[in-house]
Formats: sequence, C-alpha cells, structure tokens
Amino acid sequence: MATNRFPARALPLVVSLAILASVPLQAQEAETDYWHEQTEEGVVFTQSLKWEAVQYCPYYDITIERQGKNDAWSKAHESRVTASELAIRLSPGEYRYRLVVYDVLERPSLTTEWFPFTVIRALQPRVGDVTPGIIYFEEENSDVFEVEGTNLLESSTVIFKPIEGRGKTYKGSIVEADRRGRSMRVSFPIASINVGVYGLFVENPGGLSTVSKPVTFKYIKPMDLDVSIGYMPTVVLWDGTIDQYFESSFFPIGVVAKATFIPFKRASGYYGVGLFASASRITNETQFYELTMNWAMAHLVFAYQRPIIRNKLMFACHIGPGYTVFYDIQFAFNNGVNSPAFSPSSLSALAGLSLHYYFKKRMYADLSTDCSYVFMKDMQVFSIHPSLSVGWQF
Repeated sequence: MATNRFPARALPLVVSLAILASVPLQAQEAETDYWHEQTEEGVVFTQSLKWEAVQYCPYYDITIERQGKNDAWSKAHESRVTASELAIRLSPGEYRYRLVVYDVLERPSLTTEWFPFTVIRALQPRVGDVTPGIIYFEEENSDVFEVEGTNLLESSTVIFKPIEGRGKTYKGSIVEADRRGRSMRVSFPIASINVGVYGLFVENPGGLSTVSKPVTFKYIKPMDLDVSIGYMPTVVLWDGTIDQYFESSFFPIGVVAKATFIPFKRASGYYGVGLFASASRITNETQFYELTMNWAMAHLVFAYQRPIIRNKLMFACHIGPGYTVFYDIQFAFNNGVNSPAFSPSSLSALAGLSLHYYFKKRMYADLSTDCSYVFMKDMQVFSIHPSLSVGWQF
C-alpha cells in the first residue's frame, strides 16, 4: 500500500477550527492535513484534524456531525483522543464538530461551539488529447491549448512539466472548463517556455493527478549560421596620433564580414559565437607626401540575438576580444622616395549592437554600430564603426 502526503494548502478538507485554551481564554486556530492511499477498493482518503494542544490536558472528546436532508444533523463520529489531532475517513458532505477539553484532574473544563467544515469529493482526472501537440517557435502560436479527457475541473491545477523530470515547470491558467469535465482550454505563456518535451500535469482538489502524452516545444531550425558582408566607415573618437597625421577623424573606405553561429535557442534569446573581420583604407595626401595605412581587425565575439518581430526583425549584440593591425603605414614623397613600411599591431576589443531585417525568408539587411578599442602602448585608439551589410542565414 502506497501512502502519499500533500501540503495543507492543497486540502480537499476545508476546515475552520478553534478551541478555547486555559485562562486567559483565547481562540486557537487549527491546522489540517490529509493523505490518500491506494487500496484494492480504490483510492481512500484520510482527513486529519490538528489543533493547538492545551497545556496539562490529558485528553479531548471530539464529536463530528453530518448535515443531511432538511438541514438535519446526525452524529458521524465521536471519540476520545489523547493527542491534539484526529485521523478520520469521511465521505463528501457538510460537517460540523466540537471539542470537550479536560483539565489536569480529568474533569471537562470547557466545550467549544460547533464549527462547520466541508469535505470535497476528490475526482481522478484523465487526459486524452492535448492540442496542439507540437509547438514550433518560428510560427505564430496561440497561448491556448485544448485539453480533452475526464474529470477536468475549473479548479484543477495545470502545469507543463519536463518529461525527463528535470528543468523548469510552467503553470497554466484555465480559461474555460466543460461542466461535464470532458474538456478545458488552458492558457500558457508560450514565449517563456524553453525547448523541450513536456507532459501536461493535471491535479484536482484532493491530490489526484495525471500526466498527458508528450507535448513538444521546438524550433524548426535548432541552429543558425548567419553570414554577411557590407560597407563600414570608421570614426575615430579618441586618439591624437591618427588625427595629427591623417588630419581627419572620419574615414569612409571600409568593408566588414561577419559569420555568427547560433547553437543555443532559448525563450530568453539565442546564444552563440561569431567571427568579425574588417578592413579600412586610410589616406592623407598633402603638398609634399601621401600617407597611407590599412586598418585590419579580427574579433571573436560572444553573440546574443532576440526576435523583436517573429521572422522579420531581430535584435543582436556582441562583445569579444580580437587583434588589430595597422598594416603598411608608409609615406610616399613627391620626389619618389618612400619610407619603410611600418605595421604595428595589438590586442583589441569589440562591442556592438545590430538590427537584422529579413526582407526574404533567409536574406537580411544588417544595420550595426560597433565600438573598438586598441590596447597599443603608444597608439591607443577608440573608434566607432557603423555598418550596413547584406546577409544570408543558413
């Protein structure tokens, strides 16, 4: 015989119990509990009444009456207990009870008034079909599920629980329930549910429960690879060296290429890594010479994406370390003499924000703004790199 215990807040037994304690007289609120047992005859419920013990009381007399037709009361139980609790099996109905408290000399010291309580019938729920049985997050989905079965009540508790037993659970709210208990409509926050296989757990008042067949939440494409290439100018915000020699902070010639791999898709967003590479051509032509430099960067970034409009607009951000090379810095003088090429390099960091607009199913426009910082000892550069790219999602 298996015994299951449930917390008091889930009781089928609705009780309001008080007794009068020793001087000064005070009302003491009772605690309640219950459990059910699976027997050969079926599930049998045992209700438990618990009250605060009265000091020096050797025992209590408890009388329970049941309300019948025409509001007539008949005795359902009478006993003497030494502990401040009583375990009893009562059928559904309206009841009342009272206590007789004895003092240390085993004399009745007080009798409480009658207190009413209700025993609610516990029904075993059964779940047949849950519709829809598969949710694809790329599609437009309703938050409401259609559930068919038996003993599905408006007071039932409905929860999506992972089939494997580990992971987050999601509680639903009952929108509508059939009076015959054969169907109900349940609302869940679909956008908050993670990928996985869940069972719809239904528990009725009284603790009897059941679990549905698996319901799957998934992406049609569990992983993405975004590849793009586009135009990228450069604006130097902080560095005296480039301003001094190139006489400008804005350099319009540049290109950027990005590859982002997204292996993890969750309700909170998409997570992955990316490789960003860019190159800019910087020149300054004066009366006596032309100064040229190629600015190349490569960064390995942590990438985060979150849909704003499903299948249409995506917000993205990224941050990560990398390497920057100022390649072939060289003076070309008008007399045909060129200075030796100089190519300093250093570690750098990149961070940025993006918007991806999908104007076709897989093709998108990427509008981004990145910030980079070069950790070179004699030439620390902080710059902004807006870009506009065209990409394809594989």
